[in-house]
Amino acid sequence: MKTIGLSKISVRFGDVQALSDVTFKVEAGEVVMLAGPNGAGKSTLLQVLLGLVRPDCGSVVSNNEQISIGSLFKQKLGYLPESVSFSSSLTAQMVMNFFARARGVGRTRVRDVLKFVGLFDARNRPVGGFSKGMRQRLGLGVAIMAEPQLLVLDEPTAALDHQGLKVFYEVLDDWRSKGRMVLLTSHDITLMEQRVDKICILKAGEIAAWATPEELRKRYALPALVSLRVENSFKAERLDELFNGQVKLESSLGSHIQLKVHPSKLLDLTKWVAKYQGEIKEIGVRDAQMERVYERVLELA
Repeated sequence: MKTIGLSKISVRFGDVQALSDVTFKVEAGEVVMLAGPNGAGKSTLLQVLLGLVRPDCGSVVSNNEQISIGSLFKQKLGYLPESVSFSSSLTAQMVMNFFARARGVGRTRVRDVLKFVGLFDARNRPVGGFSKGMRQRLGLGVAIMAEPQLLVLDEPTAALDHQGLKVFYEVLDDWRSKGRMVLLTSHDITLMEQRVDKICILKAGEIAAWATPEELRKRYALPALVSLRVENSFKAERLDELFNGQVKLESSLGSHIQLKVHPSKLLDLTKWVAKYQGEIKEIGVRDAQMERVYERVLELA
């Protein structure tokens, strides 16, 4: 399975159009994130792909061919729901053994996964005594146990602690390096920006944007925030040279000045700073966070 996706999918629940003519694809070696406000259609998209919701029209496609969501296809999937729930009386070992039998996975793999997610030492403890982060790691272990070609992860970082995030990032790197696929949803777009290959932003059941993080930044070109620390001898009039619509004064307090600069003008700004390097002691540049890009996409959609 080199690609998996949806073609012209529409889903309606009563008066609500959950998805409208959505075409979407994940390729081998890709980690793709679905983002969007509540009610945008993210969960419905995942449920169609998992065979939990039947679309009104459209189809699931793999390698550019229409497929049915049957048991053979589901064997290639690993799923982590947003809210992980296991019987509180079962131990982590029991949970893993149950799913291992269902997926035809041997004991060695179960042991290796428990070690990988950091739960081997806690394998004989009842899950009811686990923290949210531990339960989330157990759920991630279940999802990856059979080494599926496609991982579908719904808000996987929601309850993860530092150790859990480390495990999660290793899973993404491993799946990408082995030519597998990951499709995940997340509200934490800034955290995930450096970890995904593409971002698909949904709004009201339609795709508002779908591109790499770098392409989204270039496309929407939001200003960077530049901080200057200047000597007392610095003359404020020199800032007038910059105010050409591409550079705006954000704040000025004593020796600290903040500017908003269009990305295309950052090089010109550095030349200007060099011109007054005797009076400008420090410069700091902070790119627009992906969260701002995301908000801009939704504004324009």
